Amino acid sequence: MAAAIRILPLCLALLVAACATPGPETTTTAAFLPADATFTIAAINGPPPTLQPDVARALDQAARDAGIRVRNGNGGDYTITGYLSVINGESGVLVVWVFDVNGAGGARVHRVSGQYQAPPASPGNPWASIDRAALEAIADAAMAQIAAWAHPPAVAAI
Repeated sequence: MAAAIRILPLCLALLVAACATPGPETTTTAAFLPADATFTIAAINGPPPTLQPDVARALDQAARDAGIRVRNGNGGDYTITGYLSVINGESGVLVVWVFDVNGAGGARVHRVSGQYQAPPASPGNPWASIDRAALEAIADAAMAQIAAWAHPPAVAAI
């Protein structure tokens, strides 16, 4: 039983990773969403309740910094959902993250993913090494990918 409990985080991370391609996922076609499209950020699964406020603040600020129009509460044109998973290893804690952009009907229209390497933590609590700076780095990377998809740079006509 103890062995099963020890490998559970690894199994969860592999499950999340299996849903995404290696490295950051991108679409082959840019979205070209309207400039006034709004996004709602839903609760993110994975982090303990004590980290949820920091996760929400980091994502909200990173979205605004990336030019994503965030609407507090419900009612955005798109909803961003996500999951963070941690794996405690010898070289530190690996955070695997996945964020989905869902349309008004709830269907996923885009996914971004990545990894973040944090310092080592105590064996029983890998979340202890995930500080505000780590959450900000994850949020910045995720929102930069979403912004690049939603509002790609204009391409000059030939």
